[in-house]
This record gives sequence, structure tokens and C-alpha cells, in this order.
Amino acid sequence: MISNPTFSQGTSYIHRLDPRIRLLMLLSFSLWCIANAHLTALTLGLLLSLVGVQLAALSWRAVWRHLLPVNLFVVLLLLLLPFSVSGGEQWQVGMLTFYSEGFWRAVVMGMQANAVMLALIVLVATLELSTLGQALHSLRVPSKLIHLLLLTVRYLNVLHDTWQQLTTAMRVRGFQLKANWHTYHSIGNLIGMLLVRAMMRARRIELAMKCRGYRGELYCLAEFQLSYRDAFAFCGFASVLCVISFILT
Repeated sequence: MISNPTFSQGTSYIHRLDPRIRLLMLLSFSLWCIANAHLTALTLGLLLSLVGVQLAALSWRAVWRHLLPVNLFVVLLLLLLPFSVSGGEQWQVGMLTFYSEGFWRAVVMGMQANAVMLALIVLVATLELSTLGQALHSLRVPSKLIHLLLLTVRYLNVLHDTWQQLTTAMRVRGFQLKANWHTYHSIGNLIGMLLVRAMMRARRIELAMKCRGYRGELYCLAEFQLSYRDAFAFCGFASVLCVISFILT
């Protein structure tokens, strides 16, 4: 999700904004969504995120595909919270009690999750990974956290490829998932081998970085400069959030 090559290539209005401004916009919007439980406000916030997708000229199909895991979790909330969070009106559904308070809480959480995820896609996934690291460094984020983020994102695909290789090798040898001790033992060995390979690769990466003069510091080559377009975008975005909050309070 972070720094997706599918989304980072573009020349739209969002792509031309200063990366630091985009990170600040994401932070302010996320805090606004989390602190706001009003359905009308969240609906407007969700519409604002959809407008951002349009401004960034992103593929709607790719956006929906990235939203699918989040909404699967939202469906799980809709199935569980109405029967586990008491309050409001209630109805008897067989042996279970359906509470309206739990249902509306699940709806609010689902809208918050979708709005924040769309904002993350629009404002962060459209950044190159190196640009994201430099923007975080410019905002005085600790270097160790930036290193951890960049290396994690960079090598998640490597770990995924290693997992695919190991599982393919198991299937070639006739392994099939079943509810027995052999399957549990094999899955345990698979996870252990993945961890061992990850540690070995991390060691090789560390040695390679030290051979290239790495001393634990983050060197930024790009210099960001704010423009009137960036200031106008941030002020306009913050003003919209303030107006929505003021009207609905």
C-alpha cells in the first residue's frame, strides 16, 4: 500500500503537491475522522476522499482492489458488533439479541476505515518510496523509524517471494493442507524456515550496506520547497474540515 508503483507514476494535481504537505494532510484528516463519530460528517469525509481519488487520476479498479481487505474486516464487524455491543433499540434474532448501538458503531468504524484508507492511497501511495523517506526526514521523524519503515516496505515483497518458493516446493512434494499433526508440523517448519531465511537475508543486507559506507544515518538528496499551490491546497483542505465540523456541531 505504501508507495505503490501503480499509483506513484502520474502528473496529476495530487502528484505535484509537496510530499510534506501531503503527509500533514493525511495526518490531519486521519485525526479528524477518528475524532468524529457523526455519520453525516463521515459521509462528507468519505466523499472528500473519493474526490481526492479523482484528482489523483487513479484507476478505480485498482483502488477498490486495495480497499477489499479493509471492507472484509468491516463486514466482520457488522456481523459481530450488533450482537456483542449492547445499547439502543434491540431485537431478538433467534437465540441472539440484535442491538442498534452495536450496528451503528460498526457502520461508523467502517466509514472511518474507508475514508482513511482512501486518503492513504491518494496522498501516500502516490509517492515514491525514497521521496516518502525524505519527506518524513524533513518533518523531523526519527531516522531509526524511517529506516525501519523503508526497509520493511522494501523487503516485504522479498519475503512474499520466499514464501511462494517454499510453499511451491511443498506442493511439488505432494503436500496438502489437512487437519492433522503432519500439516501442523509442516506449517511450523515452513514458518521457521521463513524466519531463518529472513534473518540470513537481513545479515547479508547489513553487510552490503556497511560495505557501501552506511553509518546509520539517512542522507537526503532532494530539497523540498513550498509553493503557493501547496499552501493553498493545505489551507483549503483544512478549511473544508473545519467548516464540516462547525456546521454539524
